[in-house]
Amino acid sequence: MTSSPPSPPGPPLPGRCSSCRGTWTSTNSSTTACASSTAPGSPPNGSSPPDEVVTRYGVTPAQWPAFRALTGDKSDNIPGVRGIGPKFAAALLRDGMQLSDLPGSGRLTGAKGASITTAWADALRWEAMITVRRDVNVPFAFGGGASPQLPKPADIVEKLGLW
Repeated sequence: MTSSPPSPPGPPLPGRCSSCRGTWTSTNSSTTACASSTAPGSPPNGSSPPDEVVTRYGVTPAQWPAFRALTGDKSDNIPGVRGIGPKFAAALLRDGMQLSDLPGSGRLTGAKGASITTAWADALRWEAMITVRRDVNVPFAFGGGASPQLPKPADIVEKLGLW
């Protein structure tokens, strides 16, 4: 049904933000949307609970990669499908529909449906690019100490004889 990889067993991972304007890092009830800038009235850390994602965009956090694959996301350099805006994308994805479900759904009709069909391979690639992979083991060992002090850029430029 969905083109995103399954979540690993065990408790959900804590939410993590990137510098992107809208990042959802998991597809369960603990999903949090993160934003690098906050609007008036938003939580101070720039996060949004899942129900706010549904209210604001008309899609669940699990559908966010499909939504952005269709509409585009400048922060991730995803152009989206030409002519597909947020309202139409949300309507296509209503009732929990995933991008991979659309071809057999009967929803890809008219000129906009033709645009999506024409850009189908791109839309699937964009969705895969945006989807956070939780099945990839990234080894990380926190040493507990502070990072070493980095030299000042001016000192480097001067030492290299570029100044």
